[in-house]
Amino acid sequence: MPALDTASGAHDSPIASSDDESPFTVFSFRPQRRPRSANAGRAAAILLALGCVALAATVSIRSLRRQTRVPEYLAATHTRSPSRQPTHRPTVGDATCGMKANQQPIDCDKWDQGSCGNACCVLDVHVDGAVDDAYDALAAYLEGGGGDGLYAKAPTSDTVGHVSEDDQGDYPFQFSPALPWRYTTSGFHATSGGYVDQLKFSVGVTSGGNAKVRMSSISGINGALGDMGQNYKNLAFLAAGLGWDPPTVAFGCGHR
Repeated sequence: MPALDTASGAHDSPIASSDDESPFTVFSFRPQRRPRSANAGRAAAILLALGCVALAATVSIRSLRRQTRVPEYLAATHTRSPSRQPTHRPTVGDATCGMKANQQPIDCDKWDQGSCGNACCVLDVHVDGAVDDAYDALAAYLEGGGGDGLYAKAPTSDTVGHVSEDDQGDYPFQFSPALPWRYTTSGFHATSGGYVDQLKFSVGVTSGGNAKVRMSSISGINGALGDMGQNYKNLAFLAAGLGWDPPTVAFGCGHR
């Protein structure tokens, strides 16, 4: 076996040789930074702009699709601004039920016992005519004190400045399905004894084109677990004063 030549430099590693004399190419594994091109920056800006345009178009299409789901009879409520002129002359009378069960006036027979935590009553009534006319009459009735002079319309803003106008515009159309209400408003009724009840109203339209009103009354004082029929009386007296049909019970009002 021939002996290995350990003296020769022919078998030395090329790493040991000088850089100028090495026949091997030295590769670096350090990542190289390439200069950023101005064209690449412009391309990124164009892509971002196109993305924003596409997003805006998608939102617009969804909005149009949502609008197309609004039934025509609801869209027809956007016909004119309310005139706030009453269409009926309010009747005059006493809208207080009182505390004596054997001396109750008419419409004081629906006693509620805390259906809403406190005693309350929710009624629906259909009104012949347009939704604008129904709202005009209701607002004027409340602002004028009603048939007994003890009704009042609530303001459209609260004590910290939150504002919600009576005319809801197309806001109810944003729900699915679209809500039938065009106007909402609030008010109060005080009994002859000084008890103040809170009133809420939503005025909308039926599929037949006539107006409908959902109205509620809740006892204002804490612990009113029995109302002696007062909450129903508040609403029934108002409906009669406006010449509306007798309302039907939707919730509370002593209904079981």
